[in-house]
Amino acid sequence: MATANPEKGEVQIDINGQAYVCVMSFNGLIDLQNLLSKGGERPTVESIMTRCASGDLEAVRGVFWATLRRHHPQITVEEAGDLIQAAGGSGAVDAFLQQTGRASAPDPRDLTALGGASRPPKAAKRRRGTGAVLN
Repeated sequence: MATANPEKGEVQIDINGQAYVCVMSFNGLIDLQNLLSKGGERPTVESIMTRCASGDLEAVRGVFWATLRRHHPQITVEEAGDLIQAAGGSGAVDAFLQQTGRASAPDPRDLTALGGASRPPKAAKRRRGTGAVLN
């Protein structure tokens, strides 16, 4: 069983004596958007998090399931709901999901070192073959 690596934004939750490693991964968030799409409309991650904050249980279960995807891909959406219940309900898992979200956010010190959040780092110049540098 994997253990959580905080440097990778991973957080561990123990439910009924079983450890689960969760992370807000890019692929997990895409799976989440696919899960909560309705009528051809893909919700934004921000709108899903707003739904969670307002107590939408489907969104809470979906976000928890999405955080499990990297290390526990065998867990179904329904099983994620069972885990939420075993952990003490959506209120207990909500605090954990907030912790997981914070763990995956960039360190403010890193953003400062890069010149602030509003200025992303410059893309590296690429070379194609042995020719000149392309901009």
